[in-house]
Amino acid sequence: MIVEHDGPAGFNLSDMKEVRVEDDTTVVIELENPNAAFLGYLAWYGTFIVAEHVYDDSNWDSGTTIEPIGTGPFVFDEHTSGVSINLLANEEYFGHVPEVPSLVFSITADQDTKMQAFYNGEIDILGTAPPSSEIASLEENEDYVIERRVWPSREYIFF
Repeated sequence: MIVEHDGPAGFNLSDMKEVRVEDDTTVVIELENPNAAFLGYLAWYGTFIVAEHVYDDSNWDSGTTIEPIGTGPFVFDEHTSGVSINLLANEEYFGHVPEVPSLVFSITADQDTKMQAFYNGEIDILGTAPPSSEIASLEENEDYVIERRVWPSREYIFF
């Protein structure tokens, strides 16, 4: 258990007293004190349950960080550094199996290249906001949908 980890976000798990595996799909976490924020801490992108073989592997160049494991609707297929990350539908997913067989996340650093690929239909979704110079033309074209959202987030400054 990583509770002893003294990293900058270690306080998120400081109320954990014990973690027990009840069965193949159930983990019980006992807290020292009531903590209404604890479920939120577990949902944070830096707090998750990691397979024991990954945690115990002290060689971080071993491939466990390049070939991730997971239990979500998609599973890792391939990573080409600086080019793409490919995922396949997880046929064993406990929820609704995805209707698309795969996802490809293209890595494009240059905004102009990314926008041209979008306009050419080579990519379906922009993972980041388009350049402000493109927003007006995107809004005028009924083929495109721009959604503006306010996302809950937390920011930290650690000293």
